[in-house]
Amino acid sequence: MNFEVDEAKLEQELQKTIRAFRLLGWGFLILGGVMLSLFLFAAFDPAESIRINGVETRDFEQKIGAAVFVGVFPIVGALLVLLPRKWIEPLFRRILGMVAETVGLKK
Repeated sequence: MNFEVDEAKLEQELQKTIRAFRLLGWGFLILGGVMLSLFLFAAFDPAESIRINGVETRDFEQKIGAAVFVGVFPIVGALLVLLPRKWIEPLFRRILGMVAETVGLKK
């Protein structure tokens, strides 16, 4: 089976993928930032407790650990928002090639 690539359609799909990466990045950045600020406020308030594995705790180290874990989300979001197109395009083409090989469109 011969697989013809329509460059215009591929470019449209690439644009959609880039928009999706950016939108996902903004979501991670905003929601992760809100969660991080809430966890940091909870960490520095001795009366505030958080639930870890179903157990309420006021331990400072546990609160900081939770804040560090949540802090990964805004970092990932910022990377997705700021990722240059020249890095997204090869990734997109590699994934598209792997999908084409998997479904038998390309040898």
